[in-house]
Amino acid sequence: MRLTFIGTRGYVDEKSRTHKNRSSLLVETKKTRLLIDFGDEYELELLEKIKPDAIIITHWHPDHAFGLKKVKELKIPIYITTASLNSDYYKEEDFQHLEKNYKKYKRRGVISIGDIKIHSVPVLHSVKAPNVALFIEAEGKRICYASDVVSIRKSDREKLLRGCILYIGDLSTHQKKGLIRIAKNTKTPIGHASPHTQIRWCEDASVPFVYFTHLGSEPVSYTHLTLPTN
Repeated sequence: MRLTFIGTRGYVDEKSRTHKNRSSLLVETKKTRLLIDFGDEYELELLEKIKPDAIIITHWHPDHAFGLKKVKELKIPIYITTASLNSDYYKEEDFQHLEKNYKKYKRRGVISIGDIKIHSVPVLHSVKAPNVALFIEAEGKRICYASDVVSIRKSDREKLLRGCILYIGDLSTHQKKGLIRIAKNTKTPIGHASPHTQIRWCEDASVPFVYFTHLGSEPVSYTHLTLPTN
């Protein structure tokens, strides 16, 4: 399994030489090329260049899905949750040209795309754009992709994060408290967990490697980031 970070930048204006594109990941096996997310700054030329066999959208925030507004026609499937179709950010008139490409998947479920098997699990991040973490299995390995996350249910971490060789997480901030607030209507936490919290999840699950994507305003200009161990 080969991983290519198409972009590592969150929904912020700040850019750097090494973090200039919205967070997106290309997962390649010997048989399948799967693109995760296609944000507002991307164009059709990217798809023509990397030639994915399918696109999967984690949630319907602009930096993860709005590049599709610019694509008038596609011949590949777009995997999308029903929650995304019901999102406050989903406007049918902007995307109806691609609805024929949609393949719906459950926020909690298992799908196969080529020779890639994906366990999707709901995570806390946004009330208006419900999100998932993707546990991706291919060629005898499992990784976790959770680019926007406040929390992953403990039972999901115990069942699926344990056994992963790599966790790819959310670096919207380097602050220990994260960027978290409480949604008024649902009283649930929304936003972004701290990297320290995510590293603790991985320590508890014995995940040997942790990468971060979706860099926010503070860390986007950092080439190297050293976190306190306490």
